[in-house]
Amino acid sequence: MRARYAPDFRQDLDSLKRVLIPTPTGAQIPISLVADIKYRTGPPSIRNENGQLVGFVLIDPATTNIDGYVRKAAKRIAERIKFPAGYHIEWAGQFQYIKQAEQRLKIVVPLTLLIIFILIYFNTRSVAKTCIVLLAVPFFTYRRVLVALAARLSHERCGMGWSARAGLGWMLRPASLMLLYLDHAWEKFQSKGQMKSIVDLRAAIHEGACNVSGRKS
Repeated sequence: MRARYAPDFRQDLDSLKRVLIPTPTGAQIPISLVADIKYRTGPPSIRNENGQLVGFVLIDPATTNIDGYVRKAAKRIAERIKFPAGYHIEWAGQFQYIKQAEQRLKIVVPLTLLIIFILIYFNTRSVAKTCIVLLAVPFFTYRRVLVALAARLSHERCGMGWSARAGLGWMLRPASLMLLYLDHAWEKFQSKGQMKSIVDLRAAIHEGACNVSGRKS
């Protein structure tokens, strides 16, 4: 007969020995009076997954670079171990989650950029202006460290989630604001008849950029 306790209850042998069990007379006695309780290493278990026999090897790498660790480990295993026919190795756990996330991002990021392109185009009615705003994505890539840090802090402080759409929005917001204020400055100078030379153009750009930053030109 086998009785299996949850992990939290089977870590302490003394507590297990004091577990009460009923007897035929109705009295309850500690289980240690009728059974010897001790640790023993059992045979490795083989499970069935996707119609195949599977054996799991648990690894706790001392690094946060899971992808790099798996690449090096897989290369070392391929160099030293030749699996018989019908055997193969797969990496699961956090590495599997990372790969699944990468596959989702390959779809989510282009789709998000397409939606943003359409929204910006409907707002500006200009393909050139829309492309200018989207150029902010590669130019603002250096901010990804700050973005990740801010996302972590916002999640810890107020439980806000983070997504690829939010990251792209954060990168595109400064470019959208810059384009908006530059357009306003251009229209203002044109309405006053002051857009007649390169000096006037520079003045309009200066005024629009200063309005974005909140400074007076």
